[in-house]
Amino acid sequence: MNIQDTLSEQRNLLSVGLLVFAALFAVYRWHYTSEVEAAASLQRLSDILRLEAAAKPAAPPPVGGTRGGTMPDLLAGLQEAASQNNVAIRSMAPDPAEPSKIRLGVEGDFRSAMLFLGRIETFQIGISAFDFAPDEDGSLAGTIDIQHSGKPGAPPSFADYLDAILKYTAVRNPFEIGDPIPLPNAGSDLGDISWTYHLTSITLYGAERVATIDGKDYRVGDNFNGMRIVAMGPSSVSLRAPNMPLTQKLHFRQNPTEVADGR
Repeated sequence: MNIQDTLSEQRNLLSVGLLVFAALFAVYRWHYTSEVEAAASLQRLSDILRLEAAAKPAAPPPVGGTRGGTMPDLLAGLQEAASQNNVAIRSMAPDPAEPSKIRLGVEGDFRSAMLFLGRIETFQIGISAFDFAPDEDGSLAGTIDIQHSGKPGAPPSFADYLDAILKYTAVRNPFEIGDPIPLPNAGSDLGDISWTYHLTSITLYGAERVATIDGKDYRVGDNFNGMRIVAMGPSSVSLRAPNMPLTQKLHFRQNPTEVADGR
């Protein structure tokens, strides 16, 4: 074998080695690179989440109500909540067999009774039952069964939220006939304009209703003060406007039965 043959054989071996290396590199790229890139992406995401968690401390959970930790504090708190919400406590009867259980006898109008119930939910008690019935003068009279628990009640924000609903929206009274009547402090931001415009009647002509608002008659589809009347029921009108996120409701300021009775 001469020198030329030896060099040729060496070049062939080198070529074969380069081909094998190229094949191995292609397999590596195809099989491993995607896994490495995915792992790197997950690591980056994990680092970002860890940094965000360190930068933004978690919001503390709502703190439960602590009023009524002792029996004297509970009794004082009940009287205070009743006074603040125009509810009269007529009686407090402890259970002879279990003094931590008390039956309250209360009296007040529907909204006041609901406000009182929402507020005492924040006390360290459990409400096991309540029973209300309309009284002769139109108010509600009933009983509330509570038990002193010694554990935090609902957060005060719960009672505040219920206060806002009862004070600023039209809440149906199950003991009265007719649609709920909004309070004068309700407004368009809460979806009620009953005290901005005056709905005085809704009359049915065949299958069509006609509403009288501020002394003029309107039907579904008519425009009223930049709003479009989209629906009409027996005792309310619904209106929509492009700049108002909520459908506006226009209720009677008195239920028709009360108007007819002269009340």
